[in-house]
Amino acid sequence: MALESSQRFLPAYLLHKQVYIDVLRGVLSTHGTKRFVAEAAQISPVYLSNILNLDHHPPSSDVAGRIIAALPVDSVTKRILEEHMSLARQSRAVIDGQMRYAARYEMFEDMLHDLQGLYGQSTFGSTAAQTKHAYAALAEQSRRLLKIVNPARYPNAYVRICMLGQDALSVLNQHSDALWFGLQAKYVIERSNPAKQSREDFEYLQANTYYALSVTYRNLNLHQQARDICHQTVALLKPDPRLSRFWMPHVLRDEIKALAHLRRFAIGDAEGLYFQARAMLDWRDGPDDELLDILLQQAMAEAYVGHGTTRSLRKADEVLNWQIDALPRRVQVGPIHTTILLKTFAHLRWKQGSNEEWRYFVNQALDVARRTGLQHQVDQIQRQYGAALGR
Repeated sequence: MALESSQRFLPAYLLHKQVYIDVLRGVLSTHGTKRFVAEAAQISPVYLSNILNLDHHPPSSDVAGRIIAALPVDSVTKRILEEHMSLARQSRAVIDGQMRYAARYEMFEDMLHDLQGLYGQSTFGSTAAQTKHAYAALAEQSRRLLKIVNPARYPNAYVRICMLGQDALSVLNQHSDALWFGLQAKYVIERSNPAKQSREDFEYLQANTYYALSVTYRNLNLHQQARDICHQTVALLKPDPRLSRFWMPHVLRDEIKALAHLRRFAIGDAEGLYFQARAMLDWRDGPDDELLDILLQQAMAEAYVGHGTTRSLRKADEVLNWQIDALPRRVQVGPIHTTILLKTFAHLRWKQGSNEEWRYFVNQALDVARRTGLQHQVDQIQRQYGAALGR
């Protein structure tokens, strides 16, 4: 018995959740209804709000019954809600059983293959719904898998689960959980004995863990801390040319992004990192080289915009302009990458005072982020521009 593939269990589980969440949101949208229902159901308004998140577990039958009884809707709507909440719980129970079976017989490759499939769907999903559902499932399944995998006995499997879950949690704007996943992975990998496992896998995961932590610290606006982690990662990579070839461009890109958000930084430092990374891409032969090249240019443009001088803004234009028309034709660019690029276009136009173009790009970025569940990107845009978005 193997875990159901992500292709099969996503509809059975998350679509039931999507139905009751959307119906509840519509009912609770009337002013004052959410507080009234929470009080009548004897739950907190915060918990009721949590139930409306796709990555939150379905309420118990008792709590669901109290919520449904308190809703000001007809009996047919109540029956539909009860049915889909029940089916979501049943689907979750089936998946839990499969996970326990896989853990009992140490079928960790099956579990990881399933998570990796979800990661691929979330990053490069062919539809907005697929991307949104895959991120939610990846976050939830990772949390549950960590509870049944023994990190002392299976450190590599444990750390790989942490890395996949951390990616989804970061996208979903759950940065405290993402940080816990990252620190837990770091704790496990640094206390593992590499002599008892594949040295190549161990070193790859160690680099992956450090890199993921730098991303998480950036998401928490701890940009100097993120930069410090990048330096640690570079020191780890330098003695190993094979590992450096894969990871170094990613790490240098992340340091550029950390630099771009420091209060004061020398643009020459960012350019030095950028040209170093581009030089490494020239002798690297990886399947993600084209995407990484695009993201390196985005990071450098972000640094130019953050630097903010007339000369820097002109350089940002030179880096970005060719991508505006080419972006829709780039099949290897997923929703998260598209949103990041659109955000950078918007920020550049904002700094240049081009209000019409800024509004076009920022609305495009918000649309992609909202449709695909990229809550962190939505939050960043709203924080950055505030009331200007509603004008």
